[in-house]
Amino acid sequence: MTSGGIFLGENWKTDRWSKILCDRLGAEEYNYAYGGGSNQRILRQLTTIHNIDDYDLAIIQMTFPERTEYHDGTRFQQMSPQKAMHSKKIGNQNWFWNVYYKNIYHDPFGDSMEKMVYECIKNIFQVKKIPLILLSAWHDTKLSFDHMITSKVFGGKYDPVKWIGEDIDPHPNLKSQPIIADDVYKFINITSV
Repeated sequence: MTSGGIFLGENWKTDRWSKILCDRLGAEEYNYAYGGGSNQRILRQLTTIHNIDDYDLAIIQMTFPERTEYHDGTRFQQMSPQKAMHSKKIGNQNWFWNVYYKNIYHDPFGDSMEKMVYECIKNIFQVKKIPLILLSAWHDTKLSFDHMITSKVFGGKYDPVKWIGEDIDPHPNLKSQPIIADDVYKFINITSV
């Protein structure tokens, strides 16, 4: 939801809420989101790839806890139950991921992983004394986030890309992007007073 992706149209990089917000703040956007990415990816990149000392403010949106990642010998790959069921790209590993999501993964594990990543992110930014706004797209989270970016499909306030019977894409649609930017902007102003 943070990357924007093609569901926002061909101008998704300029139409996504993070770009709209940065333009409004007069800030440079650094959006490292990856469609289908996991919370583990967020933490791994924060601690091994990016130098967060260069930032004045961080706005991080966590995602669904059942998403995870693995290294295939060449690079990190993102995985989710939907990808395990529908992807032919993972080839011989498809059976493993289907078994993993049917028999190994359980919600208490996901809740635990979500809390670990959440606490690590908060502590990293606290130690570095960099302001952090922590968002989530996970409608069933038990954690306290600064703002929830969930669509009406999950009881949130943002219109989804698609919601017709069984045909659902719960990502906030193009019309919702400036509303999300405005909501996060208001939160920044409230907390900086």
